[in-house]
Amino acid sequence: MTLSLWGTPDKWHYTSLGGVEDLREAIIHADLSPVQLSRMPSVGTLALAEFGGLGFSTGAIGGKINISGPLSADCITLGTGLYFPPGCRQWQHDVETGSLAIFMPGDVHDALYVAGAMYAAVTLSFERLEQVAADLEVSINIRKLGGSGIYGGRLAPGLFARMQHLFQEVHTSGRPSGDAAGALLFGLVTHFGTAPAITSSPSCPPIYGSVLSRAREYIHEHASESMSVADIAKAAGTSPRTLHRAFRTLLDETHIPMSTRCAWPACGRISSATPRQKTAWRRSRTVGA
Repeated sequence: MTLSLWGTPDKWHYTSLGGVEDLREAIIHADLSPVQLSRMPSVGTLALAEFGGLGFSTGAIGGKINISGPLSADCITLGTGLYFPPGCRQWQHDVETGSLAIFMPGDVHDALYVAGAMYAAVTLSFERLEQVAADLEVSINIRKLGGSGIYGGRLAPGLFARMQHLFQEVHTSGRPSGDAAGALLFGLVTHFGTAPAITSSPSCPPIYGSVLSRAREYIHEHASESMSVADIAKAAGTSPRTLHRAFRTLLDETHIPMSTRCAWPACGRISSATPRQKTAWRRSRTVGA
């Protein structure tokens, strides 16, 4: 399906990730807080487009990344995991390939992606959503569905397989297509028009959740400064032991990130290394494995 009903993209923005900072706009117009949690450099691609009151975003992630923050102050975002390997989480809940989610205006997105993850999303106003639904002869009332959360059901297998193929081409060729955006919009709007049940809402263990939130805020505010685990734990109002438990429980991570670039000091250097240096580093990791 193409976007002939709603127009065509004036311009796509395609980015090859040079570091975790490039994921601040993992969703179009968002200002997110990404934290690299793996030793491997942040690699992958992003493609963003906006036209006809519709914003499209897709990302292919090549590392273990935690991304948090609101996606939009006044628009709704509908999204799906095109490829979610084991270990991916949304709001501390496990998600898998084909998972579907709604992000309401102002609500915080909190995701954990692992290498190989790929997502696609559309962002639009409530009014534009109703117009698109009417064009597709679908009755939809997102406000009554249950708010931000992970929703049950899956897209039709044939349509979803086509979306996977189209967006895979987006990330390998660097030429996003209206067909990919059209298939995504059609699939998500028609699915949520069936009023699926919400299966998981934004939540996390109350103690660990608040500890992680305060720790992450401190790390971002002091990203350019030297800090220790004890400093982060003190800012989070807890002990180093509890801080480690929070990261292990919620992010499946045993190391505490000392910056927004990476959980290990050496990774900051790797993220800005030359291609030759990165190749040598990868080979050293393979030999030592």
